[in-house]
Amino acid sequence: MTSFPLPVAWTLNSDDRKLPRRPGESHAPAAAAEISTTGLWRGDAPLANAAAREAARADSESLRYVVLFHRWPAATADGFTAARGDHYDWMFESPEGLLTWATERRLSADEAGVLEAIELPLHRTAYLDYEGPVSRNRGEVRRVESGRFCLITRTVDRFEVDLRGGREGRLRITRGHLVDDLSWRLEFRIQPVADSNVADARW
Repeated sequence: MTSFPLPVAWTLNSDDRKLPRRPGESHAPAAAAEISTTGLWRGDAPLANAAAREAARADSESLRYVVLFHRWPAATADGFTAARGDHYDWMFESPEGLLTWATERRLSADEAGVLEAIELPLHRTAYLDYEGPVSRNRGEVRRVESGRFCLITRTVDRFEVDLRGGREGRLRITRGHLVDDLSWRLEFRIQPVADSNVADARW
């Protein structure tokens, strides 16, 4: 796969300021930490039985995701170069904000495959609905896909969901084994709705 460098990670806080971070500075969720009382956001293991998965599915029907095409300028206003260039931001609703990964290209809705991904810091939930310019000359974003998802697994090195709406199937995002812990692998498999609550041992 083509290298997708990210020398400086950034996000937007409530004041819309740029927050640089050094590569390798971890921002993964704490291991084995229950993030909410719904039982959906656990950091230890996938939901083990059909009844638990079905209950989680009912609770998570309102969870949203969005894919934004981020057109990046040649250079930012404060001198940061656009090492990433144009890219796609995959954003998933969570209690803390939007879990976000960036990819160089986007799989079409009917295309199964694997992409190299970069983990980004949490983004504000406003991006679920926002399209337009990003402040301080950081380009602009345009929504190219949106829908809802059911959480299957969330650990420090894996995020797995069933997607509905923008595409139908199972998405798994796993941490790479490089020194830079920002490197991840995004895999999408088309999967019938009837089979979506069955864990596939081949993954």
